[in-house]
Amino acid sequence: RLRANYRGHTGLIIEPLAIAEREERRDLFRICDEVEHLPAWCRGLASFHLEVVRKHRFVVPDLERYIVREQVQCLPLGRLLDKHRVDRLDLLSIDTEGHDYEVIKQIDFRTLRPGIVLYEHRHLPRPDRAACEHLLRSHGYRLAIRLGNTLAYYD
Repeated sequence: RLRANYRGHTGLIIEPLAIAEREERRDLFRICDEVEHLPAWCRGLASFHLEVVRKHRFVVPDLERYIVREQVQCLPLGRLLDKHRVDRLDLLSIDTEGHDYEVIKQIDFRTLRPGIVLYEHRHLPRPDRAACEHLLRSHGYRLAIRLGNTLAYYD
C-alpha cells in the first residue's frame, strides 16, 4: 500500500522492516487488511505491543477478532541509516504505537541531530515518556506537546 501511495515520487526508499534494538524477526500485531467495514484508520494500526492495539476496542468493540500476528524483519536505526548512507535528517517522524521511545533512544546525537523529531507519546508508559523528554531536552531540543504527540525541535 505504501509503494502504491508514493508511486511516481522520486528520491524515496521504502524498506519493508521495522526499527528495533537489534536485527531480528519480531511479532507485529495489526488489523487484518481484508476487513472492509472497519474504520479506515484501522489499516494503519500496528504495534509490537498487543495491548496497545487492544486499547482501540472502545471504538471497535469486536476489534480483537480482527487482530493478526505477523513476523516482521527488524533492523536498528543506525544500521538502516548506514545502509542508505544517510548523514543528515531534517525530520524524523515516528508513530509506532508505543515503540517510539525505543526508536528515539537509537539516535546517535553526536553524529546525527535531526532538526525535528515528531513522535506519538500517547501510548508510551509514563516512565518512558518522561525519559524520552529528558533525553531530547538533554540534547538541546525544545518540546511542543499537543494531545498525543510531541514535536521536538532543535533550536
